[in-house]
Amino acid sequence: MLEMPTIWSLPDEILLKVFSYLSNVTICQLISHVCRHWQLLSHDRQLWKRVSISKTDSILTPTLLDSLINFNVLCNTLHLSIFEQDITDDILSEIVTLTPHMRTLVINNCKKITSKGFMSIKTLTQLKTLDISGCSQVSNEAMVVILKDLQGIQRLSANCCKSLTNASLSAAICLSNLSHLEIQSLTGITDESLKSVSKNLGNLSHFALTYNSSKMSVNALNFLCFRQLRSIELEGLRESCEQSLIQLMQNNRRIEIMKLVACSISGDFVYYQDNLRKLAMERCYKLKPPFYNYFVKNVNIDEFIITVNHDCGFNTQFSNVRKLKVKMSPYFSLNFSETFSNYMFLRCENLVELTITHNTQIIRQSSIEMIFANCQNLFKLSIERVYFSNSKNLKLPKNHAIRHFVGYWLTKMDELSFEKIAKAAPNICYADFQYIGGLTLKMLQKFYKYCQYLQKIRLDRNSITPYEIEELRKSKSSFLEVVIFHF
Repeated sequence: MLEMPTIWSLPDEILLKVFSYLSNVTICQLISHVCRHWQLLSHDRQLWKRVSISKTDSILTPTLLDSLINFNVLCNTLHLSIFEQDITDDILSEIVTLTPHMRTLVINNCKKITSKGFMSIKTLTQLKTLDISGCSQVSNEAMVVILKDLQGIQRLSANCCKSLTNASLSAAICLSNLSHLEIQSLTGITDESLKSVSKNLGNLSHFALTYNSSKMSVNALNFLCFRQLRSIELEGLRESCEQSLIQLMQNNRRIEIMKLVACSISGDFVYYQDNLRKLAMERCYKLKPPFYNYFVKNVNIDEFIITVNHDCGFNTQFSNVRKLKVKMSPYFSLNFSETFSNYMFLRCENLVELTITHNTQIIRQSSIEMIFANCQNLFKLSIERVYFSNSKNLKLPKNHAIRHFVGYWLTKMDELSFEKIAKAAPNICYADFQYIGGLTLKMLQKFYKYCQYLQKIRLDRNSITPYEIEELRKSKSSFLEVVIFHF
């Protein structure tokens, strides 16, 4: 009689593949304590080339740091990312000592790091990527010293570092291999600074900048001309900068990705684009109807992110867009919202991914019905931060294309809504229901009943108990992975 295979009979290659999907903290604190064999596997170099510790995973306490150090694996780390952690100068220095061959260091929003601790990274001679965004206590002097010692840096992000000024940018200009530069919210950036960037960093492929009207002229963007620029991110452009933005597009014809945030422009630059594949325009409330009309008729684009308000042209159909993310502004009236949504989804045959963020306003039944009826190639549908109106009269046509459904922070979404969505999109295999008010086990079981191919569901820890998770799994014989998001 053949023995049933178990997890203990799996070859090491498969176990390592499974472990690679777990967080580094889980491997260190849980997997390594299961048995001696798993402890040996958990030290494998392949699992520790990239270490990421974010606030949602775990807090980097001294105990956890000691565990990582005693675990003796940080020496294998080539890419380290630490997000929003209260690490001190001493902790950073100790990590740097243990990881002499590190190539990527991300210490994002680690506000307790000062210039003293930051100076310790100058020994990382193989460093290629450095991100210190949000580290407000790092000084100009420390930044200049680091950039002079680490000439091999190719990607540098220093967004929202309040202590850094033009002197740090001058040091960055000396990095001959730099291809990725982000300096949003840096003070003291002038027209002359941008001239130097363009002159000395001609191989930049990505550039992010915040417009500072007190230091820069309206023609500041005219000076940006790069041979290899593919991606650009601009914030805070004034209406008077429109012509300068047009000149930027003409000087950099290879731009494929553009993100504009809080820019008071009308959108005339779109007439001069040639190769755009992704365009994000967030909180750009002064866009004019001609922009939308030209955009939907003449621009073939893969991904479009837009914040819309009542001033935009509502007769817009994004028929050429494959991925669309629409953020309704707080000023978006309910009546206009319905008109806009109904017309926008009239022709979306090419759309494969759609995200609607409505800023806690009501999403009308007709809008959901239009999406299910007309977006017949839609693979992923995300509806975020909205009130669901009365679902009794909701009539959803079948949509067999939808495989991925995200309902994030939905209010007043009742059991009937769950049932109707599941019946209309029976091929959903991944569902995300975080922060849904009034979510019950019965609602999830209804959804699970009609979605025969459901394999993974994501919930927040406040919406369901461990007992209910087991009950949900028992309701079907097929495998169901339940991921609990800890916030």
